[in-house]
Amino acid sequence: MDHVLLALGETKEEREQRIRTLFNFFDFLNSGYLDYTQIEKGLSALQIPADYKYAKDLLNVCDANKDGRVDYQEFKRYMDDKELDLYRIFQAIDIEHNGCILPEELYDALLRAGIEIDDEELARFVERVDKDNNGVITFEEWRDFLLLYPHEATIENIYHYLERVCLVDIGNRLLSQRHQ
Repeated sequence: MDHVLLALGETKEEREQRIRTLFNFFDFLNSGYLDYTQIEKGLSALQIPADYKYAKDLLNVCDANKDGRVDYQEFKRYMDDKELDLYRIFQAIDIEHNGCILPEELYDALLRAGIEIDDEELARFVERVDKDNNGVITFEEWRDFLLLYPHEATIENIYHYLERVCLVDIGNRLLSQRHQ
């Protein structure tokens, strides 16, 4: 986990506070645990389209004791495991080991996974994840985009998730253009 902290430039205390803040964001009832409804509403508040929220899957993955709700320790354990998985795949894609994923590195990783995309799709992928619009993806951007995605973090799964999210974005843009 120290590698993740280093990549994020966070202390253990800052990381703990970030995770606690995210948990509290979902726990809007201040109940000390998260249930399906809270997760669903939290994902909606984050403007994740309904078809791609995975609230039920996220609940199942986080709920270690299978009591139908997620306490803070279960949530933190999920965050620890997920961040480590995301860090490992980030490192595998970051061939130059410069702390960011270049579009060419992402393209090569997708090709190695058997996924062929054109330049436009690649640009959309990078644009969707690259929050500061500098043309590269940092680990923080990578983590923030994928942290609540409850499925296994493989390049194939990440691509298909992003593909669906981008299609929703394109559809929403087209709808808003029609209504102008």
